[in-house]
Amino acid sequence: PLAALPVSWALDNGLGRTPQMGYNSWYDVECAAAMNETFLKAEADALVAKGLAKLGYRYVNLDDCWAVDRRGPGGTLQADPAMFPSGTLKPLSDYVHQMGLLFGTYTDRADKTCAGRPGALGHEALDARTYADWGVDYLKEDSCFAATDHAKAFAQYGAMRDGLNKTGRPIFFSLCGWNDWYAPVGASLGNSWRVGPDDTNWPGILSNIDIMAGLGKYAGPG
Repeated sequence: PLAALPVSWALDNGLGRTPQMGYNSWYDVECAAAMNETFLKAEADALVAKGLAKLGYRYVNLDDCWAVDRRGPGGTLQADPAMFPSGTLKPLSDYVHQMGLLFGTYTDRADKTCAGRPGALGHEALDARTYADWGVDYLKEDSCFAATDHAKAFAQYGAMRDGLNKTGRPIFFSLCGWNDWYAPVGASLGNSWRVGPDDTNWPGILSNIDIMAGLGKYAGPG
């Protein structure tokens, strides 16, 4: 599905000046076997062929379930070779870039993702370097199984923010926290921050609009 989410001027990485728009795999294929390198290359092809890339829909983002359930040697993340034959996301990233698009992926600030794959907790700097080496342009960090204490949540997001900044590669950092209490500090942590639940119907969309109605003062370019 195509998506356009609220963005704010946040990190000093030159990103988030306009809304991030493109494709995200979650509500299309979720964790199905179809969420693989061949399928995602086809999605990149479609963005270009249908003229959407020229309109600003430039991100091709895969969501949860891309990694195997254990870290590799040295604690590094490994892509599921059944879906990504090289065991990394770099070939897919390279293909997306060859199409003139941008590539994004997913993690979680806890020790596991929503689907039980390795999360970022305690590995933020290592994972950030891995993403940079793979040519990642966008990182969504979810909050399943993570601390709900505000200070801990901010510290965990801050650890990944710092890790990404230290790589020297501009990577759009999208916080997926589901709560409006991220809004006052969102600009110090990421380029965008999610403040409501998943929505797959109009009542859900209207609920999120109500949540965001009072948060405009925390927004910026985008």
